[in-house]
Amino acid sequence: MKKYIILVLICAIYAACQSKKKDSKKNEIKNIENIYVDLNKAQKVKFSKLYDNIKWVKLQSESISLMGEIQKMEVDDDKFYFQSNNSLYIFSAKGEFITRISNQGNGPGEYLVFSDFFIDKMNNSIFIYDSKGRKINEYDYNGVFINRIDIDLDGYAFTKLDKNKFAVYIGSAYYNEKSNSRLNIIDSKGEIIKKFIRIKDNEAKFMHFGDLTNFQKFNDGVSFLYSFNDTIYSIREDKIIPRMYIDFGENKLPNRYLDKTYKDVMQFLESLKETDYAFRVIGFFESKDAIVFSFMHKYDLVHVYYSKVSKNSFIVDTFINDFSFPEIDIVSSFSNLPKASYNNNFYTIMSAYEFIDKMDKLKAKMSYSEWELYKIENVELFSIYESTDIDDNPMIVVGKLNKF
Repeated sequence: MKKYIILVLICAIYAACQSKKKDSKKNEIKNIENIYVDLNKAQKVKFSKLYDNIKWVKLQSESISLMGEIQKMEVDDDKFYFQSNNSLYIFSAKGEFITRISNQGNGPGEYLVFSDFFIDKMNNSIFIYDSKGRKINEYDYNGVFINRIDIDLDGYAFTKLDKNKFAVYIGSAYYNEKSNSRLNIIDSKGEIIKKFIRIKDNEAKFMHFGDLTNFQKFNDGVSFLYSFNDTIYSIREDKIIPRMYIDFGENKLPNRYLDKTYKDVMQFLESLKETDYAFRVIGFFESKDAIVFSFMHKYDLVHVYYSKVSKNSFIVDTFINDFSFPEIDIVSSFSNLPKASYNNNFYTIMSAYEFIDKMDKLKAKMSYSEWELYKIENVELFSIYESTDIDDNPMIVVGKLNKF
């Protein structure tokens, strides 16, 4: 009888513990911030609605190797960092070229494929992830090699979590023998210590996407998201915790589309473009007051500016940069999505060709007197226009965010 009573007590205690765990998990889920996106409210928005002001920074082009497509941008107090041409370019905040790290090869301190980078501001060092070489190289700010960590993971992106840990995102690639999970936490020796979000069998055939960003470091926290998932997670204490949910309402992509098997990525994407669903949240950037991201709808890329303070959103399918190019419509696209955030500024990249084209179109729309007045009111911008060739390095548009 005593044994029976003890067994009942043990079961009751276990059930109570499990109930507490469930309640805790429910509370955790309840605390997720819901960002509602109504596709019917996509609109044309003036820059002055989003930004208090903007400034232009022309990146130096003379006497340096010109950048190609920019895969990633980072910003700190006095520098810009750009991933391009399998290299890392560093410019001052004024656009002056500082140095370039370009160490492609198989030797010590070299890499095969530059997949991602991380600026460690606390220790004044730069980490470069070589996905094909399956390693992370550490350099100082002058590009001098410091250390190498072998991680044996071929993926898309990574970030440094703390002194001894990194997070690596491998997408849906089953050819990583070490992991069948999208997100992996590794230690300073390159060993996997945690795995999250198991890759489904069908996804390995078609779900191959390199996102604009998978990790966003803001203050002391790290956020994580990936394509075709509407949840933004926080990575804390070797756990991932749902932090925000992008709610598309009736336009949410049903799971049945992700549960199918497709021939390849193209067949998958084209089938989604024929629907009225929103899909592929990308480009998550955060400041003190706001979050900016984009998503696909049919053949369009729509931008969302969300205020963390007021909870209001601008859903943007077309911009008018009324600070610089009044009356010229700019369709939302991958190229004009912010590529970095720092303090309460968002940073967008505009190619020299596009900048000149916009200025030429503006000039054609204006009368002679209007153009002369525009030149007087925009002396700095006009000076950039006169000194820029179509093959130059891009312009950086720095927007100080409004409270909206």
